[in-house]
Parts: sequence; structure tokens; C-alpha cells
Amino acid sequence: MAYGHAPADCPNKTAWAVRLGKDPTKFKNLVLTVESSEEGVKEVLRRHGIKPGTRIQENRKLLRNLANSLKPTRLVQFLSAS
Repeated sequence: MAYGHAPADCPNKTAWAVRLGKDPTKFKNLVLTVESSEEGVKEVLRRHGIKPGTRIQENRKLLRNLANSLKPTRLVQFLSAS
């Protein structure tokens, strides 16, 4: 309720799942998986019709905004190369 609404009425189901300690990857369409490299971030932005910027921080901000604008809202999960 510190965020202005009752927990049961939370519009961000992803955030609510995380706060409950649930694994968000087990929920359908709650995770936006992205390769952690700069090119991986740019590729996802282009795929969704967003023109990437020149700085990685700017692109990550665009990516967060994209994840928040999708219905349902998604968490960004960065994958690192092994």
C-alpha cells in the first residue's frame, strides 16, 4: 500500500510476483529476455520498432521503458554469454 494501491489491486503483476518471492520466469509473458551485450540490447529495441541510441545506458533505459509498456508488464532478464 506504500505504492498507492492495495496489493491485490497492483497493476504491475510482475512486480507483485517478485515481492511475493515467486520466480517471475515461471509466469507466462512476464520476462523479456535480452542478451547482455550492447548489440543484444539494440537488437531487441529494433525488433520492437524502437530506434536505439548511441549510449548503452540510454538503450537500457529505452529497454526498461519498453518492458514497462508491454501488456502484461515484463521484467528485463539479461543473459550473459558462457
